[in-house]
Amino acid sequence: MQDRLTVDSPLQNDMIYGNLRFIIPHKSLGIRKYIHFPFVILWLIIWIFIEIIAIAALPNLKAGIVFFILAWVVVWTLACITMIAHFYKMLQKQIPEKITLNKPYLNFDSGRAPHPSPFDRISKNYDKIFKSLLIKRKHYQFTPKEIETLALRDTADNNRLTIDHDGNRIDLATGATEIQKEWLYNFLKENYS
Repeated sequence: MQDRLTVDSPLQNDMIYGNLRFIIPHKSLGIRKYIHFPFVILWLIIWIFIEIIAIAALPNLKAGIVFFILAWVVVWTLACITMIAHFYKMLQKQIPEKITLNKPYLNFDSGRAPHPSPFDRISKNYDKIFKSLLIKRKHYQFTPKEIETLALRDTADNNRLTIDHDGNRIDLATGATEIQKEWLYNFLKENYS
């Protein structure tokens, strides 16, 4: 087994309080992160303009149309709030994942992955995009019993390095390549067996 990472590997390591720590950067969205900003800003400006016109017209309209306009305003206000939340999440700075070997425990900081754009047609998984609005950075301390559940799972898309914690399956090193996940799995198994 390789005992150190290659020089060009994105997996960095350092020592913190005498414990080895791996730093795994998340995959960057690159320029795609910024392409959607002008569209979002333009959409919000147009939305505010149309909303003001619709609300100003309410006193002069019949009851049936007033109900429709009010329902439209409520739905589009919720859409606007969601869009602002996406915009805020997209502007947040990425924080890499960190795995610290704090024997007999294993510490994990999930970091903050780049937020996918709500207009990203590549993934086409809008469910995950909207659920990602609620995801927050998490810190875990895995016990020796939980470390025994460390597994490298081969899926259709790629390998997943996982560990079971309180009935949940936690993904580790999501930004790493398959080879790096495999190396990290072997390294952790060797150090915690």
